[in-house]
Amino acid sequence: MTKRTLTAVSAAAALAATLLPMTSEAMPAFARQTGKTCLTCHFQNFPVLNAYGQEFKAGGYTDIGKQGQIKGPELSIPEVLNSTLIGKFRAVTTNESGATTGYNIPDEFGLIMGGRAAANAGFMVEASLVGAPALAGFKIPMTAYKTDGGTRFSIVPFAHVGIGAGFGMELLNTGAVSNVRVFEHGFATSAQQYVNGEYGSWGVSGVVTDASFFVNVAKWAQGWGAGGATVYSPDSTYLRAAWLGNIAGFESGAGVQITSGSSGVAGAQMDTKSTAIDFQAQGSVAAMPLGVWLSYAAAPKSTATATNFFNTSQTNDVNALSLSAQLGAFHHAAIKAGYRWAKDGDGNGDNALTLGGNYHLAQNLGVVVEHTLFTAPGVHNAFNAQGMNQKNNGGSARTTVMLETAF
Repeated sequence: MTKRTLTAVSAAAALAATLLPMTSEAMPAFARQTGKTCLTCHFQNFPVLNAYGQEFKAGGYTDIGKQGQIKGPELSIPEVLNSTLIGKFRAVTTNESGATTGYNIPDEFGLIMGGRAAANAGFMVEASLVGAPALAGFKIPMTAYKTDGGTRFSIVPFAHVGIGAGFGMELLNTGAVSNVRVFEHGFATSAQQYVNGEYGSWGVSGVVTDASFFVNVAKWAQGWGAGGATVYSPDSTYLRAAWLGNIAGFESGAGVQITSGSSGVAGAQMDTKSTAIDFQAQGSVAAMPLGVWLSYAAAPKSTATATNFFNTSQTNDVNALSLSAQLGAFHHAAIKAGYRWAKDGDGNGDNALTLGGNYHLAQNLGVVVEHTLFTAPGVHNAFNAQGMNQKNNGGSARTTVMLETAF
């Protein structure tokens, strides 16, 4: 580890530890609508969902709580348009040759609006206040039918510049989508993020949710940009199915993801093939909150006639296995660790160890610190067609120190 990296780690320790990645799935706009605190929906810290948060999200953000409504025939909306300002202020240090600490002030700063649009429909719109595109994404979950037993059938049109095909509905916290994960260094701690990463997409999801399971089947297209200018047809298929339940007092879940088909335009289509399985358990030990997350993901190699969007290498399949945990060790703070075993498209071992912690100045304000050690620096970045800029670009270590806000 270089002196520069050690300095960053020391500064991080002085600040205490970390909160979790800012996400459009966790915002005070929902707290304003429901009249409930952030931790009503989140396990330890956002964006990690607990069982109540899963129910609120599955219901399309329509629970309105005590907030005033404007009601009439076929109309039920809040009196105000609920919104949130989110921000990430970040310093990142690597030990790449010639690298220096990079400061992103802010790295992200956005306006999120969302919540109830009708008794049976919700919405979320994300706008970037720094950089492009101005419209970063949206989704509109609409309940088509709900049984007396609580099983809900929904349709969700969606688009986002970086969250991927599962954006329509995801209830687990393993990194199945890039905005619902435990670590800021998702590429180093989530098998799905290592294999699938962050990519633009648009499509329509058909969703079935229940207290004991959820299923998301989407027809989608890779690529979506400012103003919806990318017009690939939604020819790919995304299948997500997961069980939700309780194991020894831990809120648990286990599921599978299958992405298949191809997307693009004539003469420039790419296969979209990958699979994943995952598991989570969230509860407490000795009165301290403890979460454990496990995932495995793989993407087959490309061929001479068909390039795989998730693995452009024609040499080997890409695969990864990840295990991470977070313990609320003392008031306002938690410690966490994650390990990722992986093989890249050349068959090289590509493992990563990440250590970090969370310190909450408030439920919606915190400091993020994570330090990752890589065993195969710089060898894997070329094998993902989506050009994931969050992966390690050389060097054997990366440290992130970040202030994260949501108001």
